[in-house]
Amino acid sequence: MMSFNPVTLGLMVITTLLSVIAFGNRSLFDRWKFNPWAIKNQRQAWRFLSYGVLHADTIHLFINMIVL
Repeated sequence: MMSFNPVTLGLMVITTLLSVIAFGNRSLFDRWKFNPWAIKNQRQAWRFLSYGVLHADTIHLFINMIVL
């Protein structure tokens, strides 16, 4: 049986929940996605972190969770 480190499991849960929420809310996805112009010109440095929990679709999410 496979066991997960609690930190890894927490990252998986958070990433999955936020990605699924963003799948159904395009404006939220657009606010969180990596956008170099917004990072530089609008000082949105938080996008360096937020894009790490976003996935383009369910296949992308699934593969990344398997790899993690």
